[in-house]
Amino acid sequence: MYLVIVFIALVGLVIVLYMFAQRRLNNENGSSTLQVESALETFMNELTQENERLMEAIRNMQSVWKDKSAQYENRIMILEQRLTELETRLQGFHHEQEQLGAPVFIVSKRYQKILSLHEEGLSMEQIAKQLGIGIGVVQLVLSLTEKK
Repeated sequence: MYLVIVFIALVGLVIVLYMFAQRRLNNENGSSTLQVESALETFMNELTQENERLMEAIRNMQSVWKDKSAQYENRIMILEQRLTELETRLQGFHHEQEQLGAPVFIVSKRYQKILSLHEEGLSMEQIAKQLGIGIGVVQLVLSLTEKK
């Protein structure tokens, strides 16, 4: 953005230098000098107005960026809190699984129910029938927990 301003200023400088060179060449003709000075003054006024518009655009963009940045920081804070909460819950879950003697990889409550029913003394067939799952699932869960 600043490069644009610098470029415009350089163009203005070139025009001023051109006008001074033109003035030396046309010393006898004063009206052309007045025309060039008038054109230069008009150009400088337009340049000033354009610079003001650019600076206002930059201020607006900074304002929008600050608002978005604040929104993103707030969202990050909320997500970090949620992550901490989930990590705490996961640690509690791991602790419960260790107390039950079950491996940590068992996540489903249905699989936890298989273990608790097995500890109550139900057979694999009874567990499968009570939970409405296949006996193969019951066998798999129980065999995985026995290997731990």
